[in-house]
Amino acid sequence: MNPATVALFVRPPVPGRVKTRLAATIGDRFSCTLYRAMVLDVLRAVQASGLELRLFHDGSDSQQLPPAWRRAAAAVRPQVDGDLGARMAAAFVDGFAAGCDRVLLAGSDLPGLDSATFRVAAESLEQYEAVLLPTRDGGYGLFGLRATAFSPSFFTDIAWSTDRVLAATLLRLHRAGVRVQLLPVQQDIDT
Repeated sequence: MNPATVALFVRPPVPGRVKTRLAATIGDRFSCTLYRAMVLDVLRAVQASGLELRLFHDGSDSQQLPPAWRRAAAAVRPQVDGDLGARMAAAFVDGFAAGCDRVLLAGSDLPGLDSATFRVAAESLEQYEAVLLPTRDGGYGLFGLRATAFSPSFFTDIAWSTDRVLAATLLRLHRAGVRVQLLPVQQDIDT
């Protein structure tokens, strides 16, 4: 099986555009500084895991991303238009079209997302068709799929940013007959 690739969603680190719920409490500049640090931690974790990295950014200009972020990635792509589900599905399609058999889509706001977690997630896809890393708020911070198990239906009509995201996703995977490995729950940083 080909090594897995990590698809990481990022935003240009501009105060007022990143971690806005957190910024309501700690301010735009500090939340942006924290966001930059969290992304760098995830980039380092992916590099240490030995997995390929594909960055997916919002907006159309990748030059707004720090050069170190772009250099760390095998590919840098804009996210497609649409809701979070459409953007996530497109990132999986992009990775599979590039020849990756396993794609791990990850968020950049999980301080506990380390190289070991990426390796365990990739290895899980050798025995399971899907792997999810639940977050305490009822969502997930990492979703991995084998190309043979992918369906865009896993990402449509989900009430994103609610405490029902994980449950709805697990139900869809179960109904599709997809075997899922759940990793230990982590805390993401939203507020």
